[in-house]
Amino acid sequence: MESKYRFIVYFYILFDNFTRISETALFLKLIIFLEEHSLKGSRLNEMLSSLSKEEFTGLNEFLLSPYLNKNKQVILFYYFLSAKQVHPDYSKIQREEVFEYVYKGQEFNLDKYLKLCSDFVKALENFLICELRSDRDLMNKRRLLEISGSRNLQKTFSKYSGELNLKFSSEFNKDLDFYLTEYECKVESFMYNFSSKTSTWKKLSLKLMRSLILSSFIQNSNL
Repeated sequence: MESKYRFIVYFYILFDNFTRISETALFLKLIIFLEEHSLKGSRLNEMLSSLSKEEFTGLNEFLLSPYLNKNKQVILFYYFLSAKQVHPDYSKIQREEVFEYVYKGQEFNLDKYLKLCSDFVKALENFLICELRSDRDLMNKRRLLEISGSRNLQKTFSKYSGELNLKFSSEFNKDLDFYLTEYECKVESFMYNFSSKTSTWKKLSLKLMRSLILSSFIQNSNL
């Protein structure tokens, strides 16, 4: 909480001689609530301020994708922030301004505004997850290898198996996560190539065997 709010609370307690503790507690909760749900000091402000200019621009493409975001009000909120050109400091944005831009002609409604901010935060979280995934090429291919194997997509499995093997052989900076991923991919390839020639019960046995081997590997690696 900002120092100016602390001063107000301390002043209130001091001159009330501690005779109205419950009222003071409610007063404090109200101040905290208003501070957390204004743009300044909010999660939304914190997350927006952490974005680089490139990420903030990329957020536009993310929000416009009907597959990734279907909330038109969040898009309008983004347009409002973009037009203000205040990145990365959003602390002076007034919530009434935001509400008027998004819900033109409607009277300000705090619940509706907070719902809008909550939806924007969720969209930002999904955007950051997508950004993280786009930087993890190795993990993406590892998942695609697993997916193509489970769906019996032979050509796709062969493609990513080859790309991963090339990555494993050419990478110089290898940490424990890298070796673990390499191990998982090799087990996945072994299972796929072997299971295509075995019966159903043997496939189930292979899955169990993989789990046991992986568990042993993790224990021996002291993860």
